[in-house]
Formats: sequence, structure tokens, C-alpha cells
Amino acid sequence: MLYLVQHAEAKNADEDPKRDLSEIGVAHAQAAGRFLSESGIRPKQIWHSGKLRAEHTARIVAEAIGGVAPLTHEGLGPADDPTGVVSELVELEAGGLMIVGHLPYLERLAALLLAPSGGRSPVRVRNAGIIALARTEGSWVVEWSMSPELMQKELRNR
Repeated sequence: MLYLVQHAEAKNADEDPKRDLSEIGVAHAQAAGRFLSESGIRPKQIWHSGKLRAEHTARIVAEAIGGVAPLTHEGLGPADDPTGVVSELVELEAGGLMIVGHLPYLERLAALLLAPSGGRSPVRVRNAGIIALARTEGSWVVEWSMSPELMQKELRNR
């Protein structure tokens, strides 16, 4: 399973040039981590771009699910070409991978995986949202998707 997570809401560059998470972003990342943990979702690897907003989101999620330390991975920046990562995913180990990244990168990656012939992304990536992709019969499909609002609602209802 492959989980694509857009970094949670970050402060604007005027407020924080390094663009750490805002208070709302921290709360959304914590909700995403709780949702994953309570759902029993624990990927064996978490990759992030190395940018502070993605790294902080990855750390918050990793802390909530336990057992995995997020790693900086080359080629996950907002403007990077996702084709190199697509080829790495062919070798994806059992147990899953979570990529915490940015727009437009995550949408381009999803488009390459879900519609290799090109065109618009068939998915919408949101701040602190989660999209789970599964590899079946040699191609990728969307297994499920959750927005931060749905995760918070679900956690309140438990």
C-alpha cells in the first residue's frame, strides 16, 4: 500500500521563512496520525522531502503510529519530477510506504501511477489529507481517501 499525504497547513513565508506548520496544521497532522493509528495503518517506511513543513508533518504522523522513523528522500520536492520515484515504487516492499510531500508533486505522482498515459490528476490532494493507493495486477488504484475534516469527524464519533 502507498499512502500519499500532503504536508499539513504551513505558516506563510512572511511569518516564517522556513514555513513550519501553523497551529491548525499541527492539529490536522495530529488528527491524521490518530486516525491512522486507530485504523491500524502503520506503513514500514515514511519518506518526506526534507522541507520543514513536510518533515514536521511526517514526524507528527510517525509519532502517532509508532515504530517508524521518517526519512528524507531525494526527489520529493514540490517541483521535482516524480518519474524516478515511480520506478522505485516497482520495488516497494510489503508493509507499505507513506510519502509526505507537496503540491503539485503529489498530484503529478498520483497521475503517473493512476493514469500513466498522462492527463489531469484523477485525485485531489489536500493539506493533511491522505490518499491510499494499492498496487493490483500491475497497476495502481485509489484504495481510499480521507480529508482532514472527515478524519476529525470520525475521531469525534469514536
